[in-house]
Amino acid sequence: MGKCCSKDTERRPFTEEGGSPPLSPVVSREAGPGLASEEAAAKAAIEEAAASKLDAIKAATEEDAKKKPLKVLSRSNITLEILPNGSDVDMDALVARLKVIRKDGMTWGESRLEPVAFGIQKLLLAIQIEDAKISAADIEKAVMAVNEGKEEGEGDVQSVEIATWQPVAEVSPGK
Repeated sequence: MGKCCSKDTERRPFTEEGGSPPLSPVVSREAGPGLASEEAAAKAAIEEAAASKLDAIKAATEEDAKKKPLKVLSRSNITLEILPNGSDVDMDALVARLKVIRKDGMTWGESRLEPVAFGIQKLLLAIQIEDAKISAADIEKAVMAVNEGKEEGEGDVQSVEIATWQPVAEVSPGK
């Protein structure tokens, strides 16, 4: 058995390197139960202070959330497929006339032409809308309004269809 310390303290054997192992806190038996209760009271006070600080942070966060609620904007990216009445329709002029149409909650995007058949090209036109402000029917009416003042079958637009519809949700701070 290894060497040990004096009789008054806890026995701790020396290590092989010649030093003693790290000391752990030892509560003296002579101090009595008063010291342990003081440590418990100090620990309880620290925990109570931390809990009250956490409650104050939570309350401040909840107040900020009530003041500035988040607003979810539902938007959609839509690609319209617009077929002209014939091959003689000037598609660049048609795009220019369509992009002049302005409505609240509607933003025009890029356009491109794709061949259909017999020299006819269809127009693919991107648009972004706010779902709460504008509907697909509103868009179709606006595009078909290009034909107003002309007899049926003589306008530039034969039909308009929604080729793709991609919903997009954006979260922004409320007002």
